[in-house]
Amino acid sequence: MESGVIPDVDITASSSYNQQSVGPQNARLNREISGGAWCPSKQLNSVHSGSEWIQVDLKDKFVITGVATQGRFGNGVGVEYAEEYWLEYSRDNGTNWNKWTGSDGNHKLPGNADTYTVVKNELSHPLVGINLIRIVPFAGHQRTTCLRFELFGCRQNSLPVRYSMPDGFKSGKFGDLLDMTYDGSQDNNGYLYGGIGQLVDGIKGDDNYKINKGFEWIGWRSDGEVNDGVQIIFEFNGLENFTSATFHCHNLYKQDMEVFSSAKIWFSFDGKIWSKKPVEFSYMADNAIDRARDVVIHLHHRIGKFAKFDLKFAKKWILISEVSFELSTIEDNYTQSYTHLEAVHSLTPITTAAINSDRSSLTEFIVLISFALVFTIIFSASIVLLRLHMRRKEKSGHIVVCMKDLATTPLYCEPKDINSSRSSSANDPDYAVPDVAVTVPVVSNNNNTNTTNTIIQTPTFSPKPLPQITQLLSQRYYASTDVIKSPKLQSNSLIMKRKFNNGGDNDMKSFKYTNGVNDAIVDLKCIPQISEEEIQLIRSPFGSSKFGEISIGKYKYKMRSQASDGEVVDETLVVLKALRTEKLRNEFYHEMKSKWFISAKSERIAKLFGYVTTS
Repeated sequence: MESGVIPDVDITASSSYNQQSVGPQNARLNREISGGAWCPSKQLNSVHSGSEWIQVDLKDKFVITGVATQGRFGNGVGVEYAEEYWLEYSRDNGTNWNKWTGSDGNHKLPGNADTYTVVKNELSHPLVGINLIRIVPFAGHQRTTCLRFELFGCRQNSLPVRYSMPDGFKSGKFGDLLDMTYDGSQDNNGYLYGGIGQLVDGIKGDDNYKINKGFEWIGWRSDGEVNDGVQIIFEFNGLENFTSATFHCHNLYKQDMEVFSSAKIWFSFDGKIWSKKPVEFSYMADNAIDRARDVVIHLHHRIGKFAKFDLKFAKKWILISEVSFELSTIEDNYTQSYTHLEAVHSLTPITTAAINSDRSSLTEFIVLISFALVFTIIFSASIVLLRLHMRRKEKSGHIVVCMKDLATTPLYCEPKDINSSRSSSANDPDYAVPDVAVTVPVVSNNNNTNTTNTIIQTPTFSPKPLPQITQLLSQRYYASTDVIKSPKLQSNSLIMKRKFNNGGDNDMKSFKYTNGVNDAIVDLKCIPQISEEEIQLIRSPFGSSKFGEISIGKYKYKMRSQASDGEVVDETLVVLKALRTEKLRNEFYHEMKSKWFISAKSERIAKLFGYVTTS
């Protein structure tokens, strides 16, 4: 209006107070032309409102989304304006008129409170496919109403002029899923015909169907019958070349609401005779993403004025918010013939898939699949690595021993294993038995004789012939984890004798261990006693521990000969740990007992041969 695109001849009115000064051609927004506005010939009140109107002939199909109004300023002398107004429109050049009604059921729009301020109203749902529109001023009391106005919208290229279908479901758990803005008629069975409404208003429903109480969604519920579905017939203004149709559907699969499973589409020139062979469409159910999406159905350039869609239920509900069409031009030499209803002008497959116009659903699906693949790969790799680790552990024969339990638990040896002499091989599997915790009577020690006790351990390698003594003295030896750098001792380096008050060898076989809470007798009878003659010192001291000196020596012992039935004397390199302080005696004995059972369980731990008592 303001730009002058709409000519004066297309603007008419029911009447004008003065055609020259306040005729309808002067009702352009923000323009001061002649008298400055359109003014009807008579004053209005609540009774006579509706009899005066101003009309615009759009000459083509338009979608109107908003209206703005002003009063008559008249270079500062005008005092007239419209406080309220409503809209009427026609799609058939004035044969039938409809009144616009908002989503709240109110048809009136607020007008002006002065003669110069612009008041714009965005329509809650647009006027679709109209070619005539009227603004009807309203006055609650007697007054002169003048106005200027502007229309907001765009030309409609591919929307139907009307559609017919059963109305949606009312009072369901999803709300009243009805076509609230349908401007046609409705029969006693709830069938809509002769108008259009929400399906083609250009507004897509929100993913949350509860917003606006489901206003933008139209829903149908299945009766549970076989091949139950919904039929929608769209009528266009003339013959159209159909490329595709897009349905905006919801997919709340957890609530039995899914996109229709299939569709069949027929075409007609007159709405009576339909094509014999329909376009068929099938949709793959999506039970992963519960979001609304655009479902595109390719129509393969079928030609007609009417298009009939039969949509089949996939679950209990179908919800549709918007339907749009993509149309192509028809060849100039096209002649209407019923044989053309069956023509398919595209090699595109009849059955197609659904796509989302903004690709959001496809993107989410790809992301979910990617995460699932990554998780599966990581999980499988973890299982494989764990199994490999367990196999290596089983082959290695490695045994994990809890040192804490061994250090505080009394140990027991079967009577058959009591042997104070070194008469059997150290590698005999029956030399010791598994640890058994028992409770034995408390026995006190009588300290009467002088003894020194030494633990003898082998290194981690197997016994082999000893090298020369001079070579041993020039090498460094690793004894055990509790060996530290040897301090300079003020005693003879070959002397390891310390004097304690003991009760003799018999009392030496058991001792009372005190841990501050419980007292227990630890039996040492299963550990062999070795004589001093069997030990030859090589280097002393080699190091030291908290108990005393650490020395290197060699141990001569008897073993069975594989060549003959007799015994031969063999020798091996050993480490000797000495006890030199009485205060650590109990701890020393308990450590010796623990290491005895640990070394018996695994070949990877230095073997404990026995102990030596020196007087």
